[in-house]
Amino acid sequence: MGKFDGFLLCSDYDGTLGEGGGVSEENKRAIAEFEKNGGMFTIVSGRHPHYLRQLVEKNGISVNAPLVGYNGAWMVDADAKREVFCGGREDLDMIDFIAPFYERDERIQVISPHTRETYFLHCERGGKIDNVATLRRLSRPPIFALIAVTENEKDAEDVRDDLIAAAGARYEIARSWPTGIEIIPSDAGKGSALCRLRQMTGARVVVAAGDFENDLGMMASADISYAVANALPSLRARAARVTVDFREHAIAAIIKDLENDT
Repeated sequence: MGKFDGFLLCSDYDGTLGEGGGVSEENKRAIAEFEKNGGMFTIVSGRHPHYLRQLVEKNGISVNAPLVGYNGAWMVDADAKREVFCGGREDLDMIDFIAPFYERDERIQVISPHTRETYFLHCERGGKIDNVATLRRLSRPPIFALIAVTENEKDAEDVRDDLIAAAGARYEIARSWPTGIEIIPSDAGKGSALCRLRQMTGARVVVAAGDFENDLGMMASADISYAVANALPSLRARAARVTVDFREHAIAAIIKDLENDT
């Protein structure tokens, strides 16, 4: 038996595990050792799951649990060859929900639905597609999430609050970066993803690591939650533990901390 048997470590990517396309050698070595000793590791991110697979392959990261993309709404096996969960809506309701906000609130500069094929289809003021009707016509369900982008952080916070008030329990809404607001089906966020991963893997201890608003659900669903030192104050306040800045190899530090607990 390994000292990490039954442990599942779920890490956000950007600002937690790595930055851009790179992951530190310290993190990679620690993940490999964690798995060698019985642990399970995966990435839970807002990015397309096939981008995550490319990232894993490029960096030589060992992942032995399902990869989670689109902030929980789409899960694939560790090789990204088979879908294990589809939380996308088979309609265009997310676009219909955001349409009146985009049409009357110029603080929203871009709206972009995330589909199987791409997350680059977007409606942008002054852009090639500048009206919701055209965006709606070109979008193909399932729609896993929808991004609304503003020019500045204050606008994003205010628009986020307006969307939350209008959505009720219909959608989970949080910022994924300072000016990017993500709209996700309420049963398909990162918190729900951790519950699904627990069932799929049989993990007895689920550990989460993150840095931004869209990680709050993951913090709540984990047995042990870590915020990196560079995380938003609101996330650090909700996490059970705070570790080092992600640039200081935070995942390696978390694994060392877990080792000290066992």
